[in-house]
Amino acid sequence: MNGAMCFKKWFIIIWSCLGILLFSAQESLAQFGRISIKGSIGTGYLPLSDWGDFCGDIQSGYYQKDRFGSYWEAGICYHLNERHALVFCIGGIRTSASMSSVMIYGSPSDTTGVAVYVAEWDFNASPLSLSYQFHPLGVNNTNSPFFGAGISYFISKLEFKSFAVYDPLFFGLFNEQGSREGKGYGVHAYLGLQAEITPHVHFISRLRGQYADGMGFTDKKGNIKVEFTGIDLTFGVSWKL
Repeated sequence: MNGAMCFKKWFIIIWSCLGILLFSAQESLAQFGRISIKGSIGTGYLPLSDWGDFCGDIQSGYYQKDRFGSYWEAGICYHLNERHALVFCIGGIRTSASMSSVMIYGSPSDTTGVAVYVAEWDFNASPLSLSYQFHPLGVNNTNSPFFGAGISYFISKLEFKSFAVYDPLFFGLFNEQGSREGKGYGVHAYLGLQAEITPHVHFISRLRGQYADGMGFTDKKGNIKVEFTGIDLTFGVSWKL
C-alpha cells in the first residue's frame, strides 16, 4: 500500500509539472512541432540486493547473479519546442541469478548420501515510461546534450526453476519450476548526447539511473521483492519525421 501511495504522489507531482510546462509553451507549440522515433539497446548494473540477502541466509549456499542485465527500448519523442520535449517509451529488462548448495544426509559417523541443489531465477520486466527531456543547446544543434526525468510503470515476471541431483545412494532427479507476475512503479533520471548523422537521423547515447520496484503493487508478506533499481547505459538511433 505504501508503494502505491508513493507512486500516486509522484505521478500527480510530475503530471502537474508537465501541465504547467504545456500551458507555458503554447506559443512555441503553434510554431514548432516535431516527432522523433527512437530505438536503443544497452546494458545496466542491477544489484538485486534483496535476493543477495535472501540467498545469503541459506546455509551452505553459493549465490551468483548476472553483473549486468540487458536493456532495449523503443519510443516516441514529442518536441514542445527546440529545448523541451516529452518522451514515451516501452522497453525490456532481463537479468538472472542462481544458487547452488550441498546437503549431506545421515549422521556424521555414517553418511548416507549427498544432494546437490541448484536454483535459477530469470527476471523480466516491460516498463512503460513517460519523461520530460531538456536540450540546453536546442534539439537542432549538431551535437545536442540532453537530460531528463520521469516515471515508469512496470509489468514484471519472475520465473523460477530448481533441481536436485542425488548421488547413487539416493538415485533420483527432482525438478520444480514456477513463475510469479506483478506490476510496479519506478522513477528515473538520465543524461545523454544526440549527434547528427543526417538531418533526419541521429545517434543517441544515454546514461540513466532509476529506482524501480518491479512488483511493488502485488508483493505479499514473506515474498522477496523483485526490483530493477540500477544504472544503465544505452545506445541507439533517432529518426526525425
